[in-house]
Amino acid sequence: MIVVSDTTPLISLLKVGHLDLLDKYFGEVQIPQAVFDELTSNKRFALEAEEIRNCPYIRVVQIEDDKSVDIIRRVTGLDLGESEAIILTDNLHLDSQESECSVFTHRKRTNARIKE
Repeated sequence: MIVVSDTTPLISLLKVGHLDLLDKYFGEVQIPQAVFDELTSNKRFALEAEEIRNCPYIRVVQIEDDKSVDIIRRVTGLDLGESEAIILTDNLHLDSQESECSVFTHRKRTNARIKE
């Protein structure tokens, strides 16, 4: 299973000291660059930012499709990290043999299935 996360679930796991659950249950979690930037840019949370930077099971992915991200932001009102997570999920569906992708956001967990 491919797992993509938004910022809020990662912050919640950091707060309770259980970021390791991601590795235990999923092995790898992919986050778009915007989510990584949100997690590591606030100087008040330097320790948490360092934990994210050094986490071996979080993989940061650069999103190249700025136009699609911008359209999602304008249409839905979502922030940059959430919008990039949607584009990342869509790109992973196109590039992968996986038939299921889980997306974690603060709103809810969504399972997306690909029809083959």
